[in-house]
Amino acid sequence: MTDSEHGNLAIWDGTQRGRYEVWFLKLNHRASGTALWLRYTLLSPVDGKGDPVAEVWGIFFDARDPKRNLAIKETLPAASAQIGRGPFSVRIGESELTNTTARGVLCRGADEIRWDLRWDPNPETFEPFPIEGMYRAPIPKTKWNSPNLDVRVRGAFGVHGETYPCDGEPGQQSHLWGTKSADQWAWAHCNAFEEGGAVFEGLSARIRLGPVKLPSLTVLHLRSEGEVHLFNSVLQLLTNKSIAGLERWAFSGENDRYRLHGTVTANLADFVGVKYTDPDGEPLYCHNTKVASCDLALEEPTGGAWYPIQKLTSRGTTAFEWVSRTPDPRVEIRI
Repeated sequence: MTDSEHGNLAIWDGTQRGRYEVWFLKLNHRASGTALWLRYTLLSPVDGKGDPVAEVWGIFFDARDPKRNLAIKETLPAASAQIGRGPFSVRIGESELTNTTARGVLCRGADEIRWDLRWDPNPETFEPFPIEGMYRAPIPKTKWNSPNLDVRVRGAFGVHGETYPCDGEPGQQSHLWGTKSADQWAWAHCNAFEEGGAVFEGLSARIRLGPVKLPSLTVLHLRSEGEVHLFNSVLQLLTNKSIAGLERWAFSGENDRYRLHGTVTANLADFVGVKYTDPDGEPLYCHNTKVASCDLALEEPTGGAWYPIQKLTSRGTTAFEWVSRTPDPRVEIRI
């Protein structure tokens, strides 16, 4: 079993209450200015908050005509989901995800989203937490990795009666699980920069310890020109800068060699609103787009000042989400 496949293996044993687990795949279809987000979910609420369910979400984004954005969800009993642990797979209804493929269909009335996609897996799972023990400790309550941080997707998907063939489209497949989500976060990922070759992922989240909300903890990660630049040490989690809102996230971080700073921006019309539910029943509201833009600068110190050594630009090919405990009334909640 490859390291990336191991990173996808299900954590939930099928019986525990008060847990959730998610696998998602997103890709950009660059020629059409569209994007697809697929989400395979298991939710096992705490006792008294409902029965365990399995869900598949399909969300389509069209940067050229946001009125064509589409979101469909299918909900089934969790007992009907088929979870493979060697090799990895998760099958919910007619939709299945493995470490190298995603196939499925979602229908709602006349609306339909279909996909038949495949990719070559990454050799290693990217784990953004700086300490391995954080994946076993009670805190943080949500764990996150990216078994396939940067893949090129082949196959096709269909929406609104149109077929979008994929022959090397930039994609990402990730895995998260836990007992409680953060109170608020901004997240972004891009592997479709105009300059080519680079991969960026960042997260800035506020968590709660009892009644106390902690300051934002920010993780930044850039792979470019054969180098991996991490800004995710325990100290950097606290000192990285982040100012986040619905339409703009500005961030920066320093390590012992470089400084990374950037901005993610998004048009209000490009967001699709979806509602998450924690295992304890508390809701969250995710305002998500896969067609945002991003500007990054990697700098190194020269003569006492920071000098840019690389700039990266994405226009309409960045995934961005802003999540909070209250919905923004400007974004319609679709599912």
